[in-house]
Amino acid sequence: MFINKFRFFIILLVVTPFMTACRVYNLYQYKPLALDVLGGELIVSLEGTYGENYEKDGKRFADFGAPYNLKFMLSMPYEYDLVEIQIRDIEIVGEKSKRKFFLPDTGSKKIKNPRNRSNPDATARTVIASVGNLSSEDFEYEPYSLTATVVVYASETSFREEEISLRLETDYKRERRSDWFDKNMSI
Repeated sequence: MFINKFRFFIILLVVTPFMTACRVYNLYQYKPLALDVLGGELIVSLEGTYGENYEKDGKRFADFGAPYNLKFMLSMPYEYDLVEIQIRDIEIVGEKSKRKFFLPDTGSKKIKNPRNRSNPDATARTVIASVGNLSSEDFEYEPYSLTATVVVYASETSFREEEISLRLETDYKRERRSDWFDKNMSI
């Protein structure tokens, strides 16, 4: 009998910090999309950031959402030369609000070649271009239609381009996490 009470007490000690320091996270996320573009795979994602912790009606909250970064991640097989990616004429339109935004062109020459570093059997190189600071002052949390031109450079003067059109879908989730656990288990 004493052992059972002792076990209960130990379990209570372990579980109590998880129950008393719970925070609700509202995750205003978007689903990433993968497209076949110019012989490679392009993943388009709208990625948010964590906001400040806050309290409402005695409950603890945190939001994950705006400002967002719009990322274009291209994996290009080695059979194609790749020295740069450019994303031009980026236009997004809110599905509900009908608000239209023209984002600045973006690009990158930072090609990641896993064969040079850690994986001699890799099948593709990657490059990421992004547009950041898409704030909640301008953008509502809603699905968006996106069009853009993807330009892939094989050399300084040789390039191929393709128009893309896609729908960025919302993916809202709500999670509960322990502040105590996050604080004590963080690296």
